[in-house]
Amino acid sequence: MNKRAMVIIFLIAAIITSLCPAAEAASKKKERAASQKSAYKAPDTKKFPLLKGNYWVYDTAIRVHNEANPEKPIEAKITLKMEVLEAYACKNFIAALVKGYPGNLSWYENGREDSKAVIIYSQPDGYFVATVEERINEIIEKFQNGKFSEKDLSKLADWQIIQLPLEVGKTYFSDPSDTETTYRWQVAEKVQMDVTGIPGLKDRKTATTYTLMYRTNPDHTIIGFTPGIGITHYTYQHHGTVSDVDAKLVEVNLNQ
Repeated sequence: MNKRAMVIIFLIAAIITSLCPAAEAASKKKERAASQKSAYKAPDTKKFPLLKGNYWVYDTAIRVHNEANPEKPIEAKITLKMEVLEAYACKNFIAALVKGYPGNLSWYENGREDSKAVIIYSQPDGYFVATVEERINEIIEKFQNGKFSEKDLSKLADWQIIQLPLEVGKTYFSDPSDTETTYRWQVAEKVQMDVTGIPGLKDRKTATTYTLMYRTNPDHTIIGFTPGIGITHYTYQHHGTVSDVDAKLVEVNLNQ
């Protein structure tokens, strides 16, 4: 073998050797991606069907402080429609941009029923709500870019409304890091709700419903949550200056 052939063989061997680590790294990367993909489980939307186009209609009674006559609160009855405008998925999270979230009606002003919120489902933790416009825009952008994470969810800890699984007697903090305050959610009861005649529920007569209560010194919130349907009753009452909301489900449209 001449000297030139030996040099060529040496160079080829060197190139192959240099490529091996890169090939091995690429192979391991593919294996990790396949492992993560097989471990990934799509979020479950059955408990609260947050799909685009789904909506819930509520007969809603409102009382709010009347600055012109504090002794006579302003009272109104409205039909509130909560509708999923868009739905997004990212990792083990689902975000639903909704219009007409009942919690936006406290301290009611005309047009408030059209304000937006984001309901986030974290598997398996439960449901979180963001109602501040700046926060809503930030969340939606991160879902659209596939960048929403556990770190982002931790910023919403004080907005958790439902923690799964639901069991009577269970308590949980809106903010899991706050273990000093007595302010916490409680699963107060489990009842069979009469849903006879509610459009959209076909021939169902009853549905298992959990009553969730959050009490503080200045106010309290009560949510009726029915797995498979969603929020079926929402009550807010301020204990000082008048601000009351009572929303009861009267119609639903679920494209599950």
